[in-house]
Amino acid sequence: MTEEKREVLELDYEQPKLSRNLSGRFFDGFVMAVLAVLLVIPALFIIQGNSFFQKMVEERSLFRTQSRLYVSTDGQDVILPYHLEDDEELTMREKDELMEDSLTFFFEEYMQEELQQKGKKIYLDYKGGARNEENLPLFGLEGERLLKSSDYDQIYFDFYSDLIRHKAIGYLTRKAGYQTVNRNIFMAYFFSILSVVLFSFLVVYYIIPLFFRKRRCTLGKLLTRTAMLGANAFSVSFWRYTLCFLLKLLVFVTSLFTFFVPLAIDITVLVMSKTHQNISEYVTNIYLVSAENQSIYRNYQEYHEATHIQEGQDFMDVDIL
Repeated sequence: MTEEKREVLELDYEQPKLSRNLSGRFFDGFVMAVLAVLLVIPALFIIQGNSFFQKMVEERSLFRTQSRLYVSTDGQDVILPYHLEDDEELTMREKDELMEDSLTFFFEEYMQEELQQKGKKIYLDYKGGARNEENLPLFGLEGERLLKSSDYDQIYFDFYSDLIRHKAIGYLTRKAGYQTVNRNIFMAYFFSILSVVLFSFLVVYYIIPLFFRKRRCTLGKLLTRTAMLGANAFSVSFWRYTLCFLLKLLVFVTSLFTFFVPLAIDITVLVMSKTHQNISEYVTNIYLVSAENQSIYRNYQEYHEATHIQEGQDFMDVDIL
């Protein structure tokens, strides 16, 4: 019986230097960041035009103005001391009295239930610790103003302003309805921005490579003249590349919520491994190779047609240096 002889073919692809490998990947990250920034602005415009979102904003604005810590001006909620700073008609004493009335209402009436009927005591405690540069108390035991001279008006304004901006607004978040609507608005913004970031990730790392069926390259890999190949030295199949992308996406998403620890591990694996593969590439058996001086083939048939291999020859061995 005669044994059929088969020629063993070897395709050797050069492994790009680590610096070249990282350059392409960092460029992709930069492109993704730029794309996300360009898309986030129209995305925010879209969500702000949504009727449900506008209703939540109106509800939050109502809570703010009812608390008297904010003033609604030209459709914007402005913190009271910031609004008064720009008011040239009121005297400094009148501004002080206005903030005193607002804070008294806020602590003693508006937030009484949330502060368990201790709003007045909390306000008096803040007043009790207030002193000027000469260490003189600003308020008496009942919260009355002690320094009557107009020379001290600015000191009182600063006290009220700091109390509103740094303390009272914090207490406002305890208001049950306000807390809920504020959280909903935050979540709407958060998921809008997250959607933009994930869409940018999808475009850069999945959609663009699908157009380069042979090389499966991103813009960074195109710039550095590298390509993604399977272990058989042919182009990565659609399903294998999709699996690789999903693993990459998993690393990216979990990184967003864990201080980028998975991404740091992924980069460490890439740098330390002999073949400089990241986790997703290692699991799916995909390699980054240089595409400068050698053709890339989608499959054996394309290789056969390009090199005029006779029938009966098999592709038996691959080395990725």
